[in-house]
Amino acid sequence: MGNNQAYKDKAQWRERFRNLKELEKEINQQLGHSCAERKLGEFIEHLIDKYGLDDVAVMVGVQIASAPWDGRYTKAVKEWAELNSSFSQYSDMDINHPRNINYSLYAHPAYINELAKKLIKKECEALLNKEYELVEVFDKMALYTDERISAEKIKFLLPDVPMHFYYVRGTDDDPGIYGTIEKNPVLVNHTGTILSRSPLLDEHEEYREVGDMDWHFPAVMLCLGDYIEEPENAKQKTNERYNGR
Repeated sequence: MGNNQAYKDKAQWRERFRNLKELEKEINQQLGHSCAERKLGEFIEHLIDKYGLDDVAVMVGVQIASAPWDGRYTKAVKEWAELNSSFSQYSDMDINHPRNINYSLYAHPAYINELAKKLIKKECEALLNKEYELVEVFDKMALYTDERISAEKIKFLLPDVPMHFYYVRGTDDDPGIYGTIEKNPVLVNHTGTILSRSPLLDEHEEYREVGDMDWHFPAVMLCLGDYIEEPENAKQKTNERYNGR
């Protein structure tokens, strides 16, 4: 779910810029027509297949976040837009000369609001179906990824699911070796992120050092939706699936 991307060469940046401009044009030309003919669902599927869910969400989020005063956008949609309204507009090679590029959607705000509500549902579905690596840490089952993920975004999409987020820092000698699990996002030596239904650290702990005996990876991938349903039985459930039983 990361929308801020680093571009190592201008060609990569230009390709994404062209895709975003094409996406902007297509939404402006087709959104009103799709809503009028009650084909918004089909239109969204087309946009996601062609441009990807992340870029469609960013494009719509940027538009809504630029007009926080507009009462035609619902409160929930505005909150969602704030989580989808940021992405890099220049390549690393242009870091000293950032380009101020504007994307504007001209469809009626009511149509854009409906588009955003359906995108929220799509993002929720994608999140629940996303697979993470199952990990047993401090004798509790959790999910692990080496990605930097947005805790705020997950909390927004799954407001009724209590979830704890922890961040893994690698050692100074070797960032690939786990050093500590921390409550706050790690900027230096970030190694991974843990999602857990149960707290892994005590209330007074900001971090805890970890060693090899504190971790166990069953070599099983598990989608977030399955983990939410049975967090404590995740290991048995995934092992049975992994062994083909």
